[in-house]
Amino acid sequence: MLKKPNFENVPNDNPETATPLSKTQIKQQMLAIRDLGKTLCQMPFERLKKSPLSEKVLLEISEYHRCQSFGAQKRQIGYIGKLLRHEDVAEVQAWIQGVSIPQKLQTLTMHAAEQWRDTLVENPKTLDDLIASYPEAVTLDLNPIIRQAQQERKLQKSPKNYRQLYKLIYSLINNANSSEGDA
Repeated sequence: MLKKPNFENVPNDNPETATPLSKTQIKQQMLAIRDLGKTLCQMPFERLKKSPLSEKVLLEISEYHRCQSFGAQKRQIGYIGKLLRHEDVAEVQAWIQGVSIPQKLQTLTMHAAEQWRDTLVENPKTLDDLIASYPEAVTLDLNPIIRQAQQERKLQKSPKNYRQLYKLIYSLINNANSSEGDA
């Protein structure tokens, strides 16, 4: 997990009330900012274009992706960290957290849909449990799809209905999650 740098004790303009940071604290902050730069470099560049980063930082991140050797990438991350010192780090971290939460929710939805699909194919009687959890499932005609998915698995055919069942369950769960978010 990325450590959040502490910028609350940064010296202010008034020397009487200023509490200077120790060398260790300054180094910890710089390492945390460099780690933030490393995290940004690991994210897809298309997503980074929507971030609150300046054009210079985005340009250097794209340059990082062109680096071939480990040493060059390491130097580039150091330079990106240096540039990030002039950015609003709290805003960038908030943006990263905002991006990762919907991504995690989507992953959880995908796993839940996979589990429901596998459970339904193994034991079609669990359809009642699915309907109890997601009442909108009543409107879907899942029984024939489940039977066909079982036949496909039994005959080792292409899993067309198996995939269709997943898509239906995924949309069902996703719609239920979005309607909970609206309420």
